[in-house]
Amino acid sequence: MERLSEQYYQLYAEMGGTSPKSKLINDFLIIACASLKDLDIVVSNDEKTMLNELAVKAYVSVNKLNNIQLPHFISYEEFKHALRR
Repeated sequence: MERLSEQYYQLYAEMGGTSPKSKLINDFLIIACASLKDLDIVVSNDEKTMLNELAVKAYVSVNKLNNIQLPHFISYEEFKHALRR
């Protein structure tokens, strides 16, 4: 998980991401864990760090390179709605 999260951060920074590693590493570890454990979804409303455009591009690229499925991201509202069905 740590290696994968480091790869996310490295690519994020190479693509021009400016948030410091200390602010993102926990979010990147969550996505790495979810990816490696083959979870279907990650529920989050955190669009400033976990789900910002560059972070998501990094997840997609790194997971593709490592042949790891990326979970689908949904908001908390979508999750609540799905539970009501």
